[in-house]
Amino acid sequence: MQQGYEETVSCFNGNIPVVLSAHHDGWLTSLDGNELPVLRDVGNDEGTRRLVWLVFRLMKQMYGMRPYTLVHKVKKDRSSEEMLTVYIEEIFSLIRHCLEKWGLCYIFDVHRFYKHPEFVGEMVQNNYDIWLGTGHRASIRGDFDKKFAASLSFAFEEHCGRKLGVYVPDEEERAGERFGATGKHGGRRIITKLISEEFRDRPINAVQIEFYKDLLAPDERIKSAIALSEAIAINI
Repeated sequence: MQQGYEETVSCFNGNIPVVLSAHHDGWLTSLDGNELPVLRDVGNDEGTRRLVWLVFRLMKQMYGMRPYTLVHKVKKDRSSEEMLTVYIEEIFSLIRHCLEKWGLCYIFDVHRFYKHPEFVGEMVQNNYDIWLGTGHRASIRGDFDKKFAASLSFAFEEHCGRKLGVYVPDEEERAGERFGATGKHGGRRIITKLISEEFRDRPINAVQIEFYKDLLAPDERIKSAIALSEAIAINI
């Protein structure tokens, strides 16, 4: 890690080739007693940090599995490019470890969105509660994304009593797609995009998961964690 930023990353060690990530829900506003400047007018992906921590505990209790669980500790509006680089380097290090130990790796990068997109053009009107981002399938192998989405939808219906839509992008871009990781030309720092470029042709499945805000509210978060834990356990 770059010197001075070691304390910006929290990691729980795992025993399976799975990396959980929440890098937009930190809480630190200062480092070493020095206030960090606000760099952009953005809010945290509230609830994503607690979600991945819950999934870590639940998978350990229910399946004896411990995913490597990584959290960026600095608030989103104060996180610098250098800090994000440290975080990405840590993810890459965990991926290399999983590849060396198990020969494969699954990465789930968790985010939150606050408003359903307004679909236009060729998109069918549907309020999806979960969007998967794979750079239009550039960061997955085979049909992993489709199988994972089906398992996630079933788990929510079984454990939460609600039928929800999971958007799975295909190889083509569609009008109305909003979240960066769904597009081939998403932002430079989208983790799934960086992973697909760094580990091209390796046995890796990297998925950005965008949860609608209601699914991460305090009274719903445990249900979402149970459903996500089951979907991961079934598909690895």
